[in-house]
Amino acid sequence: MSCLDTIILSNTYRDSVFLMKISAEVAKINGVIEAAAMMATERNKDLFEKSNLSNEKVCNALSDDLVISVRAENEEALQKALSKANEMLSSVNKAEKTDKDNKIKTLEAALQVDKEANVLLISCAGDYAKYEAVKGLNNGLNIMLYSDNISVEDELALKQLAHQKQLIVMGPDCGSSIINGVPLAFANRVGKGPIGVVGASGTGIQEVTSLLDRYGCGITQAFGTGGRDPKEEINGITMMDCLEIIKNDPNSKVILIVSKPPCKSVLKKIIEFIKSTEKPVVVNFAGEDDYSEIVQAGGYYGKSLEETAMEAYRLATGKEVEYELFSGIDFNKLNKEIANLLPSQKYLRAIYSGGSLCYEAMAEIKKYVSPILSNTPLKGVEKLEDVKKSRLNTFLDIGDDEFTVGKPHPMIDPTIKCKRLEAEISDEEVAIVLTDCVIGYGSCDDPAKAIAEAINEKSTTKAIVVASVCGTQKDYQIYSKQVEILRDAGVYVAQSNYQAAKLCEYIFNKLSEAKNEG
Repeated sequence: MSCLDTIILSNTYRDSVFLMKISAEVAKINGVIEAAAMMATERNKDLFEKSNLSNEKVCNALSDDLVISVRAENEEALQKALSKANEMLSSVNKAEKTDKDNKIKTLEAALQVDKEANVLLISCAGDYAKYEAVKGLNNGLNIMLYSDNISVEDELALKQLAHQKQLIVMGPDCGSSIINGVPLAFANRVGKGPIGVVGASGTGIQEVTSLLDRYGCGITQAFGTGGRDPKEEINGITMMDCLEIIKNDPNSKVILIVSKPPCKSVLKKIIEFIKSTEKPVVVNFAGEDDYSEIVQAGGYYGKSLEETAMEAYRLATGKEVEYELFSGIDFNKLNKEIANLLPSQKYLRAIYSGGSLCYEAMAEIKKYVSPILSNTPLKGVEKLEDVKKSRLNTFLDIGDDEFTVGKPHPMIDPTIKCKRLEAEISDEEVAIVLTDCVIGYGSCDDPAKAIAEAINEKSTTKAIVVASVCGTQKDYQIYSKQVEILRDAGVYVAQSNYQAAKLCEYIFNKLSEAKNEG
């Protein structure tokens, strides 16, 4: 029987990055089943409960209390884990005492140091984030809300206040922006150029901006809005304000919009915006097939993120992208591997750290594979009831809350993702494992190496691994180096997430042909 114990620190706050480090380090201890470190907000208490990490101490904790909860296989492992957590807490306490005279602890103090600042990036518990956002807006700062767990009502109020002040609120849960060449949160190092980007999807922004850079065409701005912005409750406040900024920017020659399909009222606003500007507008609404209203308004579209980036490039430069589908794929080797698959190997498992990339691949693959299950299903996809166990053809967004409770996002620390990759690759029913490798600011130092090691752990498997790398040569992890590491590990690396999904289609078609011939 497993053991559970909890550390409660009353009226104590630590930032989420440090808490994720505690969770990650404690989880590495042999015998630890699950560990999480979070503030005891009501939502986080629910997450503790769902992760089987709750007890009476957790239930009685107050929202200003810090909670570290550990479940281990035995008492010895549990005590080692709690000691490690206390050791990390002690070290940061000592550092704070040493640095207390130099550390900036308030927004007001920060503004005294840098009076020219015009953007405030907020990453703290949602209960506190909204108050910091209001303070920032009242000090004339644009807001990037990396924090989530902010109610729709609070988001609406913040964005209405920002609009009145001619400022913007990017977020909540805004994972990526590039403002005046400065990457914020998860973002890639891309060149300057004539294309302005507005996106309600984090890795969607990363994919199009990275592709544009690799085509040799940079951007002016890339504004993230947060995923709820184009929904009816928020009605596209940030999206429309950001589009106006790009419209009025003389350096922006083309406008690119990336989002899940917006609600009807926001779609109408986008259509009116397209009609109001002479600048070409290219849109991608993930999973959408009907763009007739966009075309009638004079706009352009791409059915994939890759196609959208290529269309924006064409409009900005007057040139077509030199394009070769499946460039770099060794089909002689691939066809042999397909032929060697066992009759039991017939399913696809997609393990993604990027939610937008997962969504795009799912939207493409569901056209020719059924049934598909997912923890974040789109229309026509079934809900996966138990996220700990894949069934049939499964798509997982490992960055979703149910996987990241009290843990680092898999783009920061790919441990959770790689453990799942090992499990899927070793499943005798799996023919294809599809994954992403996202590099850039905020991401792991060497995600390709982590994926390669996970594959080598199950080197006897015959499952075919397909991937794409989201990033650029300018990123410190270096795009071509990441591709090389994956290919050396036996992974078939496509040039984009969309091409990776199409390569899976090729493999399924080959399997179908072999079955019919048999």
